[in-house]
Amino acid sequence: MKKIKIKYVVVVILFLILSYFGYKFYNLKKYDYPTKEGYEEVLKGITPAKELNVTKKELNESDYISVGKIKIRNDFKEYQLIEEDANNTNIPIQYAKYENGEAVSKIQFHVDELSATTTIDTFLSDVELLSSEDESSNSTNKYNSANRKKLLEDNNITNDIEFYDFIVKNYPLKSNIFTSVETMKMNYAFNTFFDVAIPLVDELKVIKGDYEGFVYIVGKSTEKPAVEVEVFHNNKRYGFLTNDKRFLDENYLTDIVGTIDFLDN
Repeated sequence: MKKIKIKYVVVVILFLILSYFGYKFYNLKKYDYPTKEGYEEVLKGITPAKELNVTKKELNESDYISVGKIKIRNDFKEYQLIEEDANNTNIPIQYAKYENGEAVSKIQFHVDELSATTTIDTFLSDVELLSSEDESSNSTNKYNSANRKKLLEDNNITNDIEFYDFIVKNYPLKSNIFTSVETMKMNYAFNTFFDVAIPLVDELKVIKGDYEGFVYIVGKSTEKPAVEVEVFHNNKRYGFLTNDKRFLDENYLTDIVGTIDFLDN
């Protein structure tokens, strides 16, 4: 009788072990996300190439131009406002400089709520994911079920600069059979976000000093490289995108960013 009891206990233990590992294998496969092809190039692009120390400048009110929720030194007197649909308040405000009837450079100021949202806010928000494999609903449910806030809290990430640094150092996050299901979900969400939301850029510079933010350079080897500037204020981001070649000069860039002021204080 004693041997029968021992055998029964062993069978129960084996059953529990197999059930546990079966459950873990199921979730390991469920929350596996393939590594993004060419991810090294993406990581290289968001690895800060340089820090720009920006000092805030005070100007006479007549020296500013107000665009959306920011004002900046008006170095765009030769630019003309491109008229857009007046009923759509979320489209960018665009200016263009013309020579012989052709736009030779443009600057586009972000004014919509999506552009004002930080990368962290986007990561934390529940989203509707698009999928070429008709699995968007399943992918969306898995992404939104992850406790993404805990991933940020566990790694002391409080702003986009720290988030990018974490991405560069940790992508892709790997799960194994001993990883908790909660962590598998977080890893899935992190890897998914990298794939669908992190831009491919040629160079990234970090704005420090009286401001915090990023400068992205795209198309650096082309005839018309673009510079995107974003600065953080009250947990939102503001900025502009331009192919004005003046912004490729770090001295000019640092100088004019220092004139940005915010109109939503």
